[in-house]
Amino acid sequence: MSRAPAAISRNRPAFTLLLLLPALAAALPAPASDNGYTGRTATTSAGCGSCHGTLSGTTTVVLSGPSTLAPGATGSYTCVVTHSPAYSGTNSAGIDIAVKTSPNGSVDAGTLAASGADLKESGSELTHPSPKTLSGSPSTGSYAFTWTAPATAGTYTMQAIGIVTNGGKPGVWGWAAPLAVTVAAATAAPVAQFGFSPASPIAGATVTFTDTSTGSPTSWSWAFGDGGTSTAQNPVHTFASAGTFDVALTATNASGSSTRTQTITVAALPTVAGTWILPSSARASGVNAFWTTDLVVMNLAAESATVRLKFLGHMGAGSAGPEKTYTLPAHATQTFTDVLSSVFGLEADWGPILVRATVATLAVQGQTWTAATGGGTYGQSVPALGATETIGAAAKAITGVRQGSGFRTNLVLANLKETAATVSLALLLPDGTTSTSRTVDLGPWGFSQLNVETDLGVASISGRTFLVTCTTTDAQVAAYASVIDATTGDPRSILAR
Repeated sequence: MSRAPAAISRNRPAFTLLLLLPALAAALPAPASDNGYTGRTATTSAGCGSCHGTLSGTTTVVLSGPSTLAPGATGSYTCVVTHSPAYSGTNSAGIDIAVKTSPNGSVDAGTLAASGADLKESGSELTHPSPKTLSGSPSTGSYAFTWTAPATAGTYTMQAIGIVTNGGKPGVWGWAAPLAVTVAAATAAPVAQFGFSPASPIAGATVTFTDTSTGSPTSWSWAFGDGGTSTAQNPVHTFASAGTFDVALTATNASGSSTRTQTITVAALPTVAGTWILPSSARASGVNAFWTTDLVVMNLAAESATVRLKFLGHMGAGSAGPEKTYTLPAHATQTFTDVLSSVFGLEADWGPILVRATVATLAVQGQTWTAATGGGTYGQSVPALGATETIGAAAKAITGVRQGSGFRTNLVLANLKETAATVSLALLLPDGTTSTSRTVDLGPWGFSQLNVETDLGVASISGRTFLVTCTTTDAQVAAYASVIDATTGDPRSILAR
């Protein structure tokens, strides 16, 4: 099949093609023959129509093969021609294949080569040396060929046109859907690399690993040397014990993989000289508010302190909560603004924060606040409580409890120890008699918040007192009440005394 001076679109009516056949035949450089034409564009039937008229049925042409090649690489392709229904007698096919720099373009690209006797090279394209006999019903024939990509990267269009006849000149045309082939240099295999923080981790504290590999890896495989693994790009891992661990990262993409191993020394857990618990912290929505906690830690000691912050959450037991370690120089103060987000990476949560240090003298204060509608902020400030400030077997009182249309009171309980504790609550009337009582079980490092009306069933009180004791031996529980103005939403903190 040969390129005509003027291409006829496949979307033009059939009768137009028939009317133009004599003129097209006269314009062709050579008469039609069973051997096809050279220089076809594989996009129209113009130039072949001088031999082939139109019969009934449908001819389908399908191209298949690699859609991506490296510059200069050779791919194997197939073109399948099918006609349905099959003609009676002999069914034969002719074909033309081309690769262009753009769909229906005029500029050829790369090098086409026949893989068998069914095709021949015709200029920069492929065509049939003689009609190919089809088989089956519908009648089908397959052509194999290769295409060698050009050196220039880009997306190229492979196109094909086929005709099926019944042994005579008339036939039915079919056009393949263009096959886009992207020519691009192969992506190099990645080079694995990573960092970790803190630089000197300690046992029991979380370590954050950061992938810094080059070469655009698409998957990651971590082995932490203690039996732990991860497929996250930037995992967080906790080494349960001190020691030396070989941490390996294997980074992979379609072109291969590489592995980087680093030796990490995990120090033993430092001796804890002091423990405190901030009974509550928040990063959560409230009534017309969004509460956020800032944590301030000051080292009163004359020596540097290792300070560990552990978020205990509000789900009953806090042992699984995240933990971070910081170094605080002597007499230094550090503020952790929006502590749940900046330290623990939490978007929304609430609950106590456990503070442990290698010195016995820290001042720790939590400030939970929200923006006011008219500007400014409001909220409450609650200190972290040490062992001597918590509630054990000796009862402590929280006075000034109110509940009603003007105020509501929430009682907060937080367990300082990693063992369960049972708390006994009594709500006393002004004359010292008991209005109601309740027993609360706290899990290890556990938390509980109770509303006077919702949880204790008391709807309207003023000037009442909570009497709080622990029935568990050696228990240490921090407690305070938040008395909240129903109009302004402003909370007032009342510590147990």
